[in-house]
Amino acid sequence: MKIGIIGFVNKPRIKKVLKKILSNYSNKNQFYVYKGIFQRQPNYQVHDLSTIFKNCKLIVSLGGDGTVLALSRELKGKTIPIIPVKIGGLGFLTQFTEEEFFKNFNRI
Repeated sequence: MKIGIIGFVNKPRIKKVLKKILSNYSNKNQFYVYKGIFQRQPNYQVHDLSTIFKNCKLIVSLGGDGTVLALSRELKGKTIPIIPVKIGGLGFLTQFTEEEFFKNFNRI
């Protein structure tokens, strides 16, 4: 499956979760990582939002409620499911903690 991974903040914890996703699930999935997660270019390919929206059937949102809301605004009516993963403090819209996300990824 083609899956987008979005995070709008440059936080070390998001990068650690991203690395774990890519190392554990890349054998069965193709990931499109949003370039906005990084201040500098990483060692792997990253994409802009329009490429992610055009190619992906699912988006994993790493962050909090603000990330989910910003992503929803960017989608502008496109019907791509979002799996929100809470990284950090409060989160009312974010459905999964990191632990829950990794425990349930294959079922999703």
